[in-house]
Amino acid sequence: VPNSRRRWKRVVEGCEQEILGQPCNVRRQNDESVTLTASAGPPVAVEQPRTIREILGEWGGKWLWKSMRVLGEENWLIESIRAGSCLAVTDGSYIKEISTELCSCGFVLECQEGRGRIIGSFPEKSKDACAYRGELLGLLAVHLLLLAANKLESDLEGKVEVVSDCLGALSRIESLPENRIPSGCKHSDVLKVIMIHCKKLTFECTYTHVDAHQDERKAYAELVRKSQLNCCMDSLAKKVIWLLKGEDLPIQEALPLEPVAVFVGGEKMTSGSEDNIRFWCHRQVAKEAFANSKVKGPNNEQFEEIHWRSCYGALVKAPRMFQSIDLLEEWCEDNDTDEDLQEVLIAYARGRGGRSVQEIISTRNVSYVRLARSMDSIGWRRFMEGMISKEIVRIQSHYLEGSENRMTIRKWAEGLVIKLLEVTHGQWLYRNVHVHDFKTGDLASKRKEELRKALEDQLYQGEEGLEKEDEYLLDINLDTLDDSSGEDQAIWLLALKAAREAYQLRNGRKRKI
Repeated sequence: VPNSRRRWKRVVEGCEQEILGQPCNVRRQNDESVTLTASAGPPVAVEQPRTIREILGEWGGKWLWKSMRVLGEENWLIESIRAGSCLAVTDGSYIKEISTELCSCGFVLECQEGRGRIIGSFPEKSKDACAYRGELLGLLAVHLLLLAANKLESDLEGKVEVVSDCLGALSRIESLPENRIPSGCKHSDVLKVIMIHCKKLTFECTYTHVDAHQDERKAYAELVRKSQLNCCMDSLAKKVIWLLKGEDLPIQEALPLEPVAVFVGGEKMTSGSEDNIRFWCHRQVAKEAFANSKVKGPNNEQFEEIHWRSCYGALVKAPRMFQSIDLLEEWCEDNDTDEDLQEVLIAYARGRGGRSVQEIISTRNVSYVRLARSMDSIGWRRFMEGMISKEIVRIQSHYLEGSENRMTIRKWAEGLVIKLLEVTHGQWLYRNVHVHDFKTGDLASKRKEELRKALEDQLYQGEEGLEKEDEYLLDINLDTLDDSSGEDQAIWLLALKAAREAYQLRNGRKRKI
């Protein structure tokens, strides 16, 4: 019986059990009484998905399906697979003249007996964007739709023909291993989702290659159906990219059924991201260094206005020589620079800090007003050190889109930074910063000694706390540390620590289970 609303006292023993009330948790006070700590109503019945679209919605990554259209009765796909009449066709696209960080795909699943059709397309912004990734994304969409059909009917039998004009992508999907993508494999995020979730379908998938762009050699009506659909998907994928010309690119997101995705600076990290991770690490180090009041550098507002990607790319390639502003002007002319932009850049460089960009510009164009505000915020000195404004890149990017020049904006921006470094102090910067301090300076020696101790500690721990597949990480040569920057060893140390942390998390989870 209750003494109060939450405290109960035992008054009778040996009664026949009868289940009443709600599930609850109690805390024993003594042998005679307990206190109610929590209670809950009966579990809410979860309604099972009844359509392919509902299943796709449960997997995340809804951005893949925004433009998808389903024609025909609900779940016609299941009947088409069972009848062996389902044809799945996809194609990818990449147009670097529009954007080097954008690829797309179009996909269609069609019943050859007229039951229905599913058609869709989507773009993806990625540092790894290329035509091959576009092809893989299309194949991913097709396999996820087939998996959704299989989830609705777990013992579904039948056949699907998957068609693409990219033999390399088809071969890669068809030969995926059962449990592990090789290390260093490009586009591993896409391949892992297909490998883990889509390789054990209960029905048969056959893979067929068709020649690309057949409509350029034959009339559309003369093509077989799979080739017709491939041409249609090629046009659809290209249309997606052309519609984004001059627009802000979509933010990159995780894929459906992707359990973990690592983003740095808004960019997704996959196999082969070492240079990208290095860039963001260097950017953070630079930001922290400039925040030190003893260091004369751009303030925080100036720092955020600088297009650091170009600076980083240029520092990797910068020649060791001095040049003049005349050669900067010559470079601008040779590399198809927007005439108005070139005029502003050269006038600002010659002004040696005596004139602001606001004083130089003669137009009230919104783009140049933003440019003046941004460049004046950064300042002349930082500009001449290669810290160019994001607005410079934006103006030139729009100019190149309408130009016949095939140069990418990334190559142009890095070239501008290199030329600015040449004009000012490229040789001094290379010898004193890149060589002396980074490899043999006092700060570098101290950093490498700390790194050596940390690595030796990892080697001392040995194989304990590592999975079998990670034991190769202990094979590291410390003898080369003194003659290098220590960057490779630092990355190796991070990998070792991450492997040990992953081991602890896995085993901790197993113990809880």
